Amino acid sequence: MYLCSHGTCARVLCIFLFSVTTAAYSPRGPKFGAPHPLASWRNKLTRTPQPALDEEGLLPFAEELSVARHAVEGTGELLLELKSLDPADARRHASQQLSFEFSTEACACMGQWAFHTDATLVAACLLRDAKPVLAVVSCLASKETTFAVRGGGAFVQRSDGVVSPARVGFASPFANVVALSPLRTCKELDSAISSLEHKMPIRVAPVDTCAEGLIQVALGRADVLISAPQRFCAQPPKPLPALPVLCAVQMLLEESGGCLSDLRGEALDFRPLSRGRRAARLGRRVSSDEGVVASADEASHNFFLSTIQSSFSARAESFVDFGATAEKLRSFSQKFRLEIDRGDQE
Repeated sequence: MYLCSHGTCARVLCIFLFSVTTAAYSPRGPKFGAPHPLASWRNKLTRTPQPALDEEGLLPFAEELSVARHAVEGTGELLLELKSLDPADARRHASQQLSFEFSTEACACMGQWAFHTDATLVAACLLRDAKPVLAVVSCLASKETTFAVRGGGAFVQRSDGVVSPARVGFASPFANVVALSPLRTCKELDSAISSLEHKMPIRVAPVDTCAEGLIQVALGRADVLISAPQRFCAQPPKPLPALPVLCAVQMLLEESGGCLSDLRGEALDFRPLSRGRRAARLGRRVSSDEGVVASADEASHNFFLSTIQSSFSARAESFVDFGATAEKLRSFSQKFRLEIDRGDQE
């Protein structure tokens, strides 16, 4: 009886060991002790892309990135040293410094550089075939630098010098942090926020400028930025960031899993950057009429866009600039009258 039970136990033990070994080394099944393959929706949507390194452990465009970081961080230090000067003079000195850094023959061979500096940040991006391949943004207030390379990921260098991968979408574990620009000057934007509050827990974080809100999203301190079109605002808001800043922030968000578009959901047009400085300034004024939306991932971006558009669509002229259309019709009618009068005189 003892031998029989002992043999049965041995057979059961052999079957158990065989099943465990097969499950552990089966090419189709998960490895023994591996975590569950289904991740939560938030971790899945806001995951941080792993940096793509080459065989030597370097990021793509390593030399270009080193040049851009040196120029941007050096200009940021210069602006901090020129606090005693007039802000306009300080910005002029900083712009001259950036122009000198990127006008060398070595930088010219790398591609086309677009850069911008103001009292709050310094930004630069490198374009090839009218598409950004790297971006660097230095925030003067927090002394933090964010940078990204195409296909290599996005990173943040904190004030203590520690560099870590950029993570967006984790501003708060309790609510979605929504940065607004401008605040309480747009009825449609207030209506969109009220509608969002009925659908999810949100916390409104007002920002002075759209550029500040974009940096907050890129640094992971805000989940969404909503900047209303200027023509909907009761008071004239501050203008949108310059095209180099928008281009750099879009690069940072794309490499960290985020999205950037106008309120229509269309991508921003950065082609004026490849046509010179004057064309870039004209492009900035044209693109400022449609607002800006930045978010941590594509799914939440589409959700916020649908909610915002439903609030703005309450007005028939929501995305149509009737002022420009009326001006064209008035000009056409005046030319038509002149032709009629000339015909009657003949």
